[in-house]
Amino acid sequence: MSLMSHDHGPVDRKGPIGWMAAHPVAANLLMGVLVIGGILFAFGTKREVFPEIDMDMVTVVVAYPGASPQEVEEGVVLAIEDEISSLDGIKKINSISVEGLGTVMAELLTSANPDRTYNDVKSTVDRITSFPQDAERPVISLVTNRRQVLSLLVHGDVDLKSLDRLAEEIRSEQLSDERITLVEKAGIPPPEISVEVPADNLRRYGLTLPQISTAVRAASIDLPGGSVKTEGGEVLVRTTERRDYGEEFRDITLIARADGTRVRLRDVATVVDGFRETDEELYYNGQPAIDLQVYRVGEEVPLQVSSAVYDLVERRQGTLPDSVGLSIVNDESEEYRARLSILGKNGLIGLLLVVTVLGIFLRPAVAFWVSLGIFISFCGSFFLIPILGVSLNMISLFAFILVLGIAVDDAVVVGEAIFYHRRGDNRLEAAIVGTREVLTPVTFAVLTTIIAFIPLAIVPGITGKFFRNIPFIVIPVLLLSLIESVFILPAHLRHVGRTKLRGRKGRRRSLNPFKKLGALQLRFSEWVERVIAGQVPPIIRRLVRDRYLTVAVMFSGLGAGRRGQHRRGGPHQVQLLPADRGRVRERCDRTAVRRAGRGHPRGCATDDPGRGGGRRRIRGGGADAPSSRRLDAGDGPGGTSGEDRQRRHGRFRPRPGFPRDRWTRRRRHGIPRSRRGARVRLGRVHRALARAGR
Repeated sequence: MSLMSHDHGPVDRKGPIGWMAAHPVAANLLMGVLVIGGILFAFGTKREVFPEIDMDMVTVVVAYPGASPQEVEEGVVLAIEDEISSLDGIKKINSISVEGLGTVMAELLTSANPDRTYNDVKSTVDRITSFPQDAERPVISLVTNRRQVLSLLVHGDVDLKSLDRLAEEIRSEQLSDERITLVEKAGIPPPEISVEVPADNLRRYGLTLPQISTAVRAASIDLPGGSVKTEGGEVLVRTTERRDYGEEFRDITLIARADGTRVRLRDVATVVDGFRETDEELYYNGQPAIDLQVYRVGEEVPLQVSSAVYDLVERRQGTLPDSVGLSIVNDESEEYRARLSILGKNGLIGLLLVVTVLGIFLRPAVAFWVSLGIFISFCGSFFLIPILGVSLNMISLFAFILVLGIAVDDAVVVGEAIFYHRRGDNRLEAAIVGTREVLTPVTFAVLTTIIAFIPLAIVPGITGKFFRNIPFIVIPVLLLSLIESVFILPAHLRHVGRTKLRGRKGRRRSLNPFKKLGALQLRFSEWVERVIAGQVPPIIRRLVRDRYLTVAVMFSGLGAGRRGQHRRGGPHQVQLLPADRGRVRERCDRTAVRRAGRGHPRGCATDDPGRGGGRRRIRGGGADAPSSRRLDAGDGPGGTSGEDRQRRHGRFRPRPGFPRDRWTRRRRHGIPRSRRGARVRLGRVHRALARAGR
């Protein structure tokens, strides 16, 4: 089945474009799937401040108490670097040596498996036997990009142990909330149980410090003891005598006599259950404090985690002692909310500007459906965002704003092409023909834009993991905008009629403000089209004709600085100067002087060839005007002027309303057509100009 076109013959409805344009229900169904499905997927999309990425780095931390940085480097760091430098998957090794601590950071290759490399590093470091005797056990970890949401400070004028106990209660209550997964305690020294033995007690009981240390170590162990096979099965044996608090250490037996008496640790020493002495202390408003750092893990949303902590603080404020308080600091969710608000406002402003510009320069129907295409493309992109592993973060939201104006280009071209092919009431024909006509350039325009963003998706390293959020947002939006403009937009524009101007003579003016705005917009659009049709083609023809000059000016950037300097015989530019004593002065080139005899209203300032480029003013308006300057021989009947040369090559473009024949212009200003020679006296020209001025 086919339609008859006025310009293109029969229009075939076959093919996806023709079928979708002829079946608007299918187009609306596709639009509904993209919009509704995209909104549903958007609620389940991961949201965060910045994208959480794998740092591709393994760290080895070794504590060496009391050692200088040089001793740490020679005894710990160099040994680790020599062992792990030959492992597969390691790109670069960095190390930091400070007093009492050595850190080795191994950066992994992009193609390496982080878990496998971590296991290789761990097994290699565990085999090192050359560490100093006082060095502690290495701590090996795979660096992760955890995002802290906020810090909850527990502060008050109480001892640090009581404050720590209260902080542990609050931490346990936080972890019981399903909205919070990870809470770490900071700002407090590591716990330590110290045993202080006076020298008098050592002499009294005949003990030494090594004996006491051995007894304490032996009484606080947690070791497996193997298994025992019985008739009922295998029984595992384990010694669980680990002591965690000072009260448990006080009952350790040091000496057991034959008469049954025992000497316990509390009889010999003082057991202090406290904290290790360090140089770090945390205070809030002059009070000791403990920091409970709350993190976001997995698919958790910063705003939900923050709300859970605020709810906890509100519940616990009434149950705390008067000297203890809870304060929330470093709330990243506030920054997240503020940035989301800024990006949301900027995106809304950008969308309104796009819609406004479309509404001014396009027909109202085209502007509406093109603007709706932005919403359809953005919603449909949420189908692909979770598959590509992208979250809603600051970078991805910036990508949405970046593609906001690009996504409407193809829809604008398709919509204008459809309206251009309107003939009578055959709207389906226009939708099919217009879409097919611009399908190739629109497709390649979108593909070239996509190709420009692809390099951002393949940038290596940690920086590339951040930048890949931009192309993974821009590319789906552009692809969906192409689909929307080719398959959905024609079906919608098929049902839109032409806007007609109302309120002309003999017709009743409409009181509907929307119709008035539509009429004003239509008048403005038609005026813009007339201006473009009248002004743009001559400029394009000139640029194409002088293509080498156009390219040279484009690359040199000297076109703006050389205004008014044109080739001999070409079009000239006349600049009007301020009036001086009733006379209008003009500046022009030699061609303008020659044209003075053909009806130039006043004299002009020109280059004086006798003074090497100086200017000489010639004022018209009287018979006594200087006559030493004669016109070029090309202005006579036997000469060849620049205008004649332009006519010969088809480049002459007279001004609107100006007679095309130069002799007609001479007769109009009273200048007789002389056949006596090619030269005309300048005095006669000035007299003719004076009469024309009157």
